[in-house]
Amino acid sequence: TKIINNLLQSNIVYGIIVTSDVSSILIYHNIFKYNGDGSEPQAKDTNGNCYWYNSTLSEGNYWSDWDGTGDYELAGPPGTRDPFPISELVISEFSFSLTYVLISSLAICLVVQLAVKKKRKR
Repeated sequence: TKIINNLLQSNIVYGIIVTSDVSSILIYHNIFKYNGDGSEPQAKDTNGNCYWYNSTLSEGNYWSDWDGTGDYELAGPPGTRDPFPISELVISEFSFSLTYVLISSLAICLVVQLAVKKKRKR
């Protein structure tokens, strides 16, 4: 199983929490922005058995709170990490498709909201 090309932004605590009954998931090329209050990492892997990177590409995820050096440490067992955090410059290669999806989703939400408001006025 793979979790790729997602925007996980402004969640209350974590962008993703991987539970203990899940393992061997590849999680990479995602954008984690402003999840939590900054006191915790932006993702949690409760068993530490997932791969937060693609070993063939040597690329992981974008983390808005990564300081630009070393691994990105995740919440969970010691050693749970993304060893290949991505800089914002690299992520722009796949962010266009995310932007398109987000704009499309926003447009659909607006159409639904307008339809609901119009129906209520009747």
